[in-house]
Amino acid sequence: MPTESSVGFVGIGRMGLPIARHLLQAGVPVLGYKRSSLQEFVAAGGEAMASPAEVFARARVVFTCLPDDAAIETVINGPYGFLSSNARDRIVVDFSTTRLAARMRFGELLRAGGSTMLDCPISGIPPVVERRKAVFLVSGDQAAFDAVERFLRIMSENVIYLGPFGSGTKAKYIANYLLTVHVAAAAEALAMAERSGLDVAQALETFSQGAGGSFQLTQRGARMVSGMYRPAPATLSDLTRDLGFIGEFAESVGLQSTLLATATSLVSRTIDLGFGDCDPAAVLEAVRTQLNISSSSHARK
Repeated sequence: MPTESSVGFVGIGRMGLPIARHLLQAGVPVLGYKRSSLQEFVAAGGEAMASPAEVFARARVVFTCLPDDAAIETVINGPYGFLSSNARDRIVVDFSTTRLAARMRFGELLRAGGSTMLDCPISGIPPVVERRKAVFLVSGDQAAFDAVERFLRIMSENVIYLGPFGSGTKAKYIANYLLTVHVAAAAEALAMAERSGLDVAQALETFSQGAGGSFQLTQRGARMVSGMYRPAPATLSDLTRDLGFIGEFAESVGLQSTLLATATSLVSRTIDLGFGDCDPAAVLEAVRTQLNISSSSHARK
């Protein structure tokens, strides 16, 4: 029988582990499952389960934080997935970022099995999650949200309920669209400052304080100036997958975004240069390469 005091957690990786730790530190018992080692989770006070089905059977509220659609499909509908337990009346809160169509299908699967899914992607990287500053974009059944809100408030100071199921994923797409475009603009601005002979560190401070300042300019700009692209809690390769989702979503609402196309191309060129495992600040290297090509072309004329 499920216990009301415990919650379940499936997918306790880079994002999931700090979230689980917040719950454990607040005195919430957490029953966890992960395909690989759960050593850090158990060391933090969590209880390891043998399968997603066991988590689902023993906890009425279950959080999931998984890498892709295929992983979520397996956890929900696989041989040892949630639905194989035959448990009902559960609330699954999914923190993953997926294709919108897949998200809607997962919600339907759980609903057909007598449970409810909340769509709750996270805007923020692991260090931000650790500081409880990430933004949790929740959507779905209002009563289900009311039932889990106290847990979400333990995880973050920034929990926003957005209404109908799927709204959280749509908001996450748009948030990552803004992130990518702002990083690309920051890279081009600092490349212009560098090429024009300005002191780049001073220029960054100046721009950050002015009307053109942004969170990405302040945060990623410092990495651009220092060239410290590694280690990266979130990489360009991670971002590429999301850009595919964002492009599909933009087209579905009739938006042909030249800004998104340009920023996506810049990310792709940066990865081709060997910076796929780097922070998005590394797009500066693609801008520099393009400037060098352009300068060489002008010099030959």
